[in-house]
Amino acid sequence: MRVTPGLEHFRLGERTSEPKDSWRRYYWIGIAPTGQTLKAEYPYDYPREAIWVDTHPRLKSFHHREGYLCLMEPREWSPDYTAATAIAIAFRFLREYLDGNVDG
Repeated sequence: MRVTPGLEHFRLGERTSEPKDSWRRYYWIGIAPTGQTLKAEYPYDYPREAIWVDTHPRLKSFHHREGYLCLMEPREWSPDYTAATAIAIAFRFLREYLDGNVDG
């Protein structure tokens, strides 16, 4: 991930238990401007499948698929999206949620 404004505090992590040629081996982790820790994880079938974003602390009512935020419908995902895209969408969602603009 290139250094993108707002994402300077994210770092690339690696699951050594996953095969080296698997997207699932890698993830990005950092702190959102709203204070939550975000972890953006690549699925096995990236880029055809959406990157998953997990938050800590967890946001009640907005987790889907093994505890990850459901930021968009699968049909809305584009293979052109990157981890930076998924994290930016999560930032926007979190701000709207915390400002009371999203029903829980």
